[in-house]
Amino acid sequence: MQWLNCLRLACDIFGDDLSNHLKPNTWHNYGTVETEMATIRNRNGRWHVQIRKAKARTQSRTFAYRKDAEYWARETERQIELEGCGRTRRELLNHCFSDLLTRYESEEAQHKKSYHVEVHYLASLRREPFSGLPLAHLKTGDIQHWIDAQSATHKPSSVIRRLGLISRVFNVAIKRWDYPMENPVSHVR
Repeated sequence: MQWLNCLRLACDIFGDDLSNHLKPNTWHNYGTVETEMATIRNRNGRWHVQIRKAKARTQSRTFAYRKDAEYWARETERQIELEGCGRTRRELLNHCFSDLLTRYESEEAQHKKSYHVEVHYLASLRREPFSGLPLAHLKTGDIQHWIDAQSATHKPSSVIRRLGLISRVFNVAIKRWDYPMENPVSHVR
């Protein structure tokens, strides 16, 4: 706030209007520029942009040049405004687990070294009864029943491997795709 006091003093001395020097909804604070949604900061010689908006996911990125940071912030803000605030919690939880498996296969699994093996595991998981349940109704007990049924016919290592895949799919959905839920596998005994 020291800079604001200095600016006021300079405006008083030279008879200038303070509003000419301050843009509405913009504040400058020691290498930081904040607008209604984006914050652009100079951190260690690089420009860090953080965009926050109610009911939308926080986005951040770092750039070498300030102009690039401002351009990205402007475009991302525009995109957020055009898309609205994303999907609601109810819409996301109406998806089935099989929808998550399909999305995981198309976006994440194909970049893995073990893709050719994971495809078979994902296909077998899509055939399981719990994969047709909406995420809002999928509980830890459903996963536990599946584990018990699998343990009767498969080796423990096979069950653990498939359980790890289920857990990865849920973690990706929660962390990258912003699904508002907990990982039901984390509570399995």
